[in-house]
Amino acid sequence: HLGGRVVTHDSFGTATLHVDALTFDLAMARTERYRRPGALPIVQPGTLVEDLHRRDFTVNAIAMSLDEFALGDVIDPLQGRADLDAGCIRVIHDQSLLDDPTRILRAVRYQARFRFQLAENTREILTSCVWGLRRISRDRLRHEIQRILEEGEPERVLELAQDQQVLDAMHLKLRWDQRLARWFAGARQAGVAS
Repeated sequence: HLGGRVVTHDSFGTATLHVDALTFDLAMARTERYRRPGALPIVQPGTLVEDLHRRDFTVNAIAMSLDEFALGDVIDPLQGRADLDAGCIRVIHDQSLLDDPTRILRAVRYQARFRFQLAENTREILTSCVWGLRRISRDRLRHEIQRILEEGEPERVLELAQDQQVLDAMHLKLRWDQRLARWFAGARQAGVAS
């Protein structure tokens, strides 16, 4: 109807809609389980509340009703708005970062981008699960590194990743220092990086 192009991802119950210069990610409400830590999830249809409970962080578990009788009502069973207001990144369940270690990198990106802090339990879980990054595929890891480099200030993400042993977990020879931070800032000022 919109004249766009749709790419479906049947195994995940999602689709991407491209209309002119806009891109929309569409997903059914679903549940998921993991065959093993670091594996891609097996998804099945679920309820909206089940879907919100399967997410990574409380700030990503907020929905808005599209029902005509409750249009615009906020659905926030995990208190994500309170964590947004507090500038806090909190895992929804203790297995979250173990199930999908790429969520560790997302947590670090959010810390840098929004100047948020990790909740104490989330920091402890991250520390205990960080070595799970070695179980994800090189392709997924490369994709996550690209996402870090696309941040407005990738040096902030990399510095936090160094402080939280995330770089060590990705590869023992990955290091971050202030010389590299200055290089990133200088490249951005010179218009070489955005």
